[in-house]
Amino acid sequence: VRQVVHWISALHQPGSASQASAWLTKFQRTQEARVICLELVGRPGFGVPEGFFGATTLALQARVGFAVGGAQLDMNVVSAVLQRVVQVAPGHQLAVLRQLCAAMVRMVMWLMGTVEKPIEAL
Repeated sequence: VRQVVHWISALHQPGSASQASAWLTKFQRTQEARVICLELVGRPGFGVPEGFFGATTLALQARVGFAVGGAQLDMNVVSAVLQRVVQVAPGHQLAVLRQLCAAMVRMVMWLMGTVEKPIEAL
């Protein structure tokens, strides 16, 4: 988590933005990104940049069908994202909430083809 937070901070520092962007883009395509990004979105100590990166990464992985690193989407990930949607305080981190909702919708659409009664399963 610390390394990801470091690179997110580096995005806003002159001279390191392109290296940070390359590292974070590569990271977003990994299976480990799910767990770390759920933590970035769910931990109160992190700010909007960290939460936004986490939520955006989850939305990105949902958009590509979670076929990242050979892993598939499971109900634990869906439940965790839904929990984060509920936890985001009203008026706080609206950009994060939008990305989480986009991820949630994509996950439900993806689950519709794989799980009987996906809404009820949540």
